[in-house]
Amino acid sequence: MIVWAQTNAKMLARRRQAFIMRRNRHPCLFVAELKLPDEPSQLVLITNYATRGLTIQALNPPPKGAEVSVEIAYLRTYVGTIRWSKERFFGLRTDEPVDVLELSLTKPGPHFSDYSVPHSPALEGIFLHAAFRQHALDKA
Repeated sequence: MIVWAQTNAKMLARRRQAFIMRRNRHPCLFVAELKLPDEPSQLVLITNYATRGLTIQALNPPPKGAEVSVEIAYLRTYVGTIRWSKERFFGLRTDEPVDVLELSLTKPGPHFSDYSVPHSPALEGIFLHAAFRQHALDKA
């Protein structure tokens, strides 16, 4: 009975911590450049951020455990480790805390003058979505 209560308490503590971490995520839409040590860079879409990491969408996500850097134009470069990957989405745990205030004050969406846009049907959908969202935010 005591062992069950201790196990249950640990499980509840883990669930509470996971809930707190999810609550502190901020949805966004930033185009960034992902760089791996011995591979060509690729454009990615940052879909949300938190104090300790980023959720990113890419055509070719890096493997779990890879050390990568993500450069958001005119802001900064975040370096970290890939913690999880699911289809085209993956989570980057950053080495240093993400400046949540800086990102929350930044205008979301792609800045097409910042990067040369590759001709890929999958990325075109991402960029079109981002462009429409940015246009809608400009009018608001």
